[in-house]
Formats: sequence, C-alpha cells, structure tokens
Amino acid sequence: MMKKQIYLLGLALPMLGLSIWLFAALSGWGTSSSTISPVRSMPLPSSQMTLSITRYMPFSTPHLVTVTIHDAATISALYRHLLALPLLPTLPPGAVISCPMDTGLRYDMNFYHGTQLFFHARAYPTGCASVTLGQSDLRDCDMDVRMTLLNLVNAALGSPTAAYTP
Repeated sequence: MMKKQIYLLGLALPMLGLSIWLFAALSGWGTSSSTISPVRSMPLPSSQMTLSITRYMPFSTPHLVTVTIHDAATISALYRHLLALPLLPTLPPGAVISCPMDTGLRYDMNFYHGTQLFFHARAYPTGCASVTLGQSDLRDCDMDVRMTLLNLVNAALGSPTAAYTP
C-alpha cells in the first residue's frame, strides 16, 4: 500500500508543477514588463481634478482645439473606462494593415490633480481606432470613448452633438 501511495505522489507532484506553470504562462506571468500595462493609481476624485483635452483635426479649421473639464465624476469615469479598454493584439514586425476612413483626428488627454499630471492618453477615433496609454500600451478605442470625447469637447465649445461625427 505504501509503495502505491509514493508512486501516485511521484506522479502527482510533476502534474501539479506542470499545471501551475501552464496557468502562469496563460495568465501572462513572466512576460516582459513592456507588454503589461502599468498600474496607475488615480487620486481620489476632488475639486482639484482637471482634464485637458486637445483635439487635433488636420483637415479642418481650426486644426487645434483645447478644452478643460473640471467635473471630477466625469474625469474619473473616463479615466476608469480608458484603463478598462481591451488591449489590441501585437502585430508581427513588418505587418501592414489598412485603416480606411482615417481622417487623422486625434485627442490628447492630460489628467491632472492640482497642477500635477498623473495620466496621459491619446485617442485615434477614426480608421483603425485605438487609444495609447503608454509607449507599449495600445488599446481598442470603443464607441463610448469616441462619443464621450466628442460630447465633452463639443459641450465645452457650446456646440451640441446630435450623432457621432469625427
């Protein structure tokens, strides 16, 4: 009986080790830090929070519009939504993709607590829509982000948003 238990234990330990290794590999443990988005801590929402959004539109006038948002709830919601966006897959070197309907529209977002910048994001809502949250952190730009940015900028400029138009 004792030999049988030792034999089974001898099989179980390697299988346990393999299971742990497989779980770690599939969940991303041990990958380089450039592929994992850094954890960003957001200050507690307060009246000292501001969001500066700069819209670059190369094919229209004015080319550049900057608005400042002071509503802490709006800023917090947009910040959390940006971090929750799914990562875009990494393309192999030399891969070429086509992004029709890319107008060159870009939104730069700077999140401040007081005068200190704590987060920067850049959204490209047309063509192959994406959001960059860091040098190697590329996310999908969903319709919620597009509409939120459009509505915030248009509201600050005093123009209503009836439908999504870049």
